[in-house]
Amino acid sequence: MARHNLIPNRKGVACNVPTGVARNPGPIVLVAPSPSWGGLGWGWGKGNGIHAGEMVFQRFSNKRKHRGFTLIELMIVIIVVAVLATIAVPGYSAYVRRGHRAEARAGLLQAAQWLERAATATGRYPKTLPAALTWVGDTSRRYNIGCPGCSSAGDGFELAATPRAGAQSGDECGVLTLDNTGLQGAGAKKSGQTGYNPSCWAK
Repeated sequence: MARHNLIPNRKGVACNVPTGVARNPGPIVLVAPSPSWGGLGWGWGKGNGIHAGEMVFQRFSNKRKHRGFTLIELMIVIIVVAVLATIAVPGYSAYVRRGHRAEARAGLLQAAQWLERAATATGRYPKTLPAALTWVGDTSRRYNIGCPGCSSAGDGFELAATPRAGAQSGDECGVLTLDNTGLQGAGAKKSGQTGYNPSCWAK
């Protein structure tokens, strides 16, 4: 532990200086506490203050008190978060449903192409779809694709993408359909009929 010597300055006030530290030839002065320091400071140097390059020993005591949230501020934060959640959550849910709806449309088109290729090869449309095109067992999908309108005679088809129970069951477009003529449908309405929502096949 370093030893300290009390050396009086020109005003007779003792200044604590570590032993072994070179003393400035100038008079030793006591540095007055600065409000910005939040505590006391000691030093030595020339004149009435501390000059650049001279050693200064300071002690800081943080006396600032931290103020917490008031009840009114906390209530304001809760209200703002609740309003943002009310706006953001429904919008995000609708965005996710549109994404799965777009997947269902793509699945219908893929199944229709498979049926057309099969009809080209055999002269008639198959009555059923391969399991891979129905999405049965695929938990990442929100629709099941089937061919309830496949003709037993093999001369036509109508595909349907049915929302599964859960988040997609409340989708405004309901069941999406597509037949062998390219006629699109949504929510039990066909394209061109009154009440048909064209956005169901547009976005």
